[in-house]
Amino acid sequence: MSDKREAILRSSAREIAQHGIRGMRVTEVAASAGVSTALLYYHFTDRSGLLDAALKYMTEQSQSYRSLLDTPGDSAWQRLLNHISQEFQDEDVVIETTKAWNELRAASVYDPELRVSMASATTVWRNEISDSIRAAQAAGEVPDTIDPTSSAGILVGLMEGLGGQWICGELTVTEIHSLLTTTATTLLKPLAG
Repeated sequence: MSDKREAILRSSAREIAQHGIRGMRVTEVAASAGVSTALLYYHFTDRSGLLDAALKYMTEQSQSYRSLLDTPGDSAWQRLLNHISQEFQDEDVVIETTKAWNELRAASVYDPELRVSMASATTVWRNEISDSIRAAQAAGEVPDTIDPTSSAGILVGLMEGLGGQWICGELTVTEIHSLLTTTATTLLKPLAG
């Protein structure tokens, strides 16, 4: 990805997080990214294209910080817990991404194009979690009787709800990590190592 394109996407995510979709101005995104609006439209064609690309960018960014705690000696179960808990960190980029994600989710209720993009991004997230569950099953840490797809759907739905409560200041990161660990343990019934 070119530096200019990445700057535009980073600025788009920040603008959505700070002002919402209705408050996001393409001219402000371009100015914040240090590019002209013509260059922005060259890369993204229109506002919908920019929103779609920003959502994909945020999905990629989330994937990178969800595995930050992974170490070579971690069990598959620990990696799974890392991947769900690291969605919540007191880091500016994580908070910003969560705010923007929640805004895009709400806007997709009324925007069919955005709804398709949101469903695709959510599928990536669910697949990542279900793959982590399958890895824990393959390692003998989670029973084979657990359905990874439906369990990932439950965890992702919970995480989205907790994300909204977190950015509204109702829950702390510590409280969310505890809730996620308790839920994952109850839902997935990890086997004693």
